Amino acid sequence: MSIAKRMAKDGKTARWQVLIDAEDASGGRKRRVIGTFPTKKAAEKAERDALTKRDAGTLLDADSTTVAHLLDTWLADKAATVTSNTVADYRQVIDKHIKPAIGTDPIRKLTAAKLQAQYATWRDAGLSPRMIRGAHMRLSQAFDHAVRLKLILHNPVKDTTPPKLPRAGFD
Repeated sequence: MSIAKRMAKDGKTARWQVLIDAEDASGGRKRRVIGTFPTKKAAEKAERDALTKRDAGTLLDADSTTVAHLLDTWLADKAATVTSNTVADYRQVIDKHIKPAIGTDPIRKLTAAKLQAQYATWRDAGLSPRMIRGAHMRLSQAFDHAVRLKLILHNPVKDTTPPKLPRAGFD
């Protein structure tokens, strides 16, 4: 971890760059640029925040973050705003259905076409439309989280169509 000065051509301090050591997807160490900041104080704060996230396992890297890691990070953040029963329900859908199917896929490579095919696979395997829609909603929320964190530019889940739920009394 370090804070490096980035000098302008005129020799005056221009910006402060924050670098930290983090674990990559294969378990090795990788130096990551957290950002460049106008003041040393802002850089020190960003470094502290990044180290806290790294130590908690919630520091995400856009190039190596998998769907499983994104879902775990999103759910850890979401747990502060929902009940423990809701977290348990979300965790069940994530662990039982989403992670085995697409958990190892990098978030940057997941496409709407692959997700739509996965919905069909789940349907053919006998999952109910309600369960598939639940998986769709969890994925959509997690990928919205990734967009907010600027890990990806667009949420591919928004380009899919989950199955419709049957209307009550019309089965």
